[in-house]
Amino acid sequence: MSDEKVEEYRRIIKGILEAFQNVPFYVIIEVATDKKVETFDLNNDNDKLLINELKILLT
Repeated sequence: MSDEKVEEYRRIIKGILEAFQNVPFYVIIEVATDKKVETFDLNNDNDKLLINELKILLT
């Protein structure tokens, strides 16, 4: 592969990654997995409780 082609790929990938900085993480996961992702707020007591309960289930 030529050096010019590699540099072109680098520019393209850099542009894509920069664009992802503005996309919420859950949207990226939903697209990658084709599954609905439930968002949560770490300032919400109910969400914190749910996260702690999930941690217990996973250990």
